[in-house]
Amino acid sequence: MKVTINWLSEFVDLSGLSAPDIAEALTMAGLEVEVVQPLGRELECIVAGLVLEVEKAPGGG
Repeated sequence: MKVTINWLSEFVDLSGLSAPDIAEALTMAGLEVEVVQPLGRELECIVAGLVLEVEKAPGGG
């Protein structure tokens, strides 16, 4: 089963814990964690924008 840290934080206080710390705590509680997979790193350099108006450039055909 895949579980996000955000989902877990709805049930327990995870403040101050890193993903590996959480994985270790879950494993010690008998819930084996196979992998910790960061998501979104491939999106770090993306910038979103919103076009509010469009005009023809002066001298444009």
